[in-house]
Amino acid sequence: MKILVLGGDKRYISLMNTLGGDIDCIGYENINLNQNIHKLSLQDINPSIYDIMILPMLGITQDLQINTLNGPFSIDKDFFKCCKKDCIFYTGIINDTMKDLFEGKNLVRFLADKKVNQANDVLTIEGILDDIKDKEIEKVTILGFGNLGSKLASILSKYHIKIGTNDKELADVFSNKFFLTTNKEQMKTYFKESDLVINTVPKNIISEDLLQQSNAYILDIASFPYGVPKDTAEKYKNYKLYSSIPSKYAPEKAGKILAKKIKNDLRGLL
Repeated sequence: MKILVLGGDKRYISLMNTLGGDIDCIGYENINLNQNIHKLSLQDINPSIYDIMILPMLGITQDLQINTLNGPFSIDKDFFKCCKKDCIFYTGIINDTMKDLFEGKNLVRFLADKKVNQANDVLTIEGILDDIKDKEIEKVTILGFGNLGSKLASILSKYHIKIGTNDKELADVFSNKFFLTTNKEQMKTYFKESDLVINTVPKNIISEDLLQQSNAYILDIASFPYGVPKDTAEKYKNYKLYSSIPSKYAPEKAGKILAKKIKNDLRGLL
């Protein structure tokens, strides 16, 4: 079974080393890899020979850019037309650009797998706790209360930290903690009162006036386009963008999680 890894972050080094087999990759020129992993350039690639292609967790951008450890490269929109009909494509995020590129193809999203999601959340939370371990925190506001946000609240509440959220449905769950609505004035109040604000929403929901009036440590763990526009975020020293935490905090473990997913999907073929 022939595998091509198109870009990716640090966790993909562990993914490739764990998978084994015959692997080609692009974007790892300055990285030490196992002998079975072959570093190629895009010009060397014949897409029709691969059974599996692994794309970055953030997928392919709207302008057909693929991110790698050595910087992004551009790919032609016709590249994937030459692939085998039964080729399996793995990625983390599927955007509209990718839906068009891979129409009718076998496109698998890592994070659609419940076990991958749960394991990823564990690493993300461990990374957050490690990041804030030296900070004095009594009040926390969490923006976004999906699976990750609710898990964070549950864990932080064990440390006698007051939790604020912008999700009304979970007010009763944390009835002994303070609750935050999306009302703009209340948002200002809680940004002022909190020692830590964690954003999990991949949308520019944090306005500059909230940043101006807050002394909180603002940890943005959302994916693109993040909670704050990049040009705004750069002005504030108390703001930290910490997205894709598993790839930064524990890339080896994170890569093994993804490799296990692929092995389970293709049991007996690898």
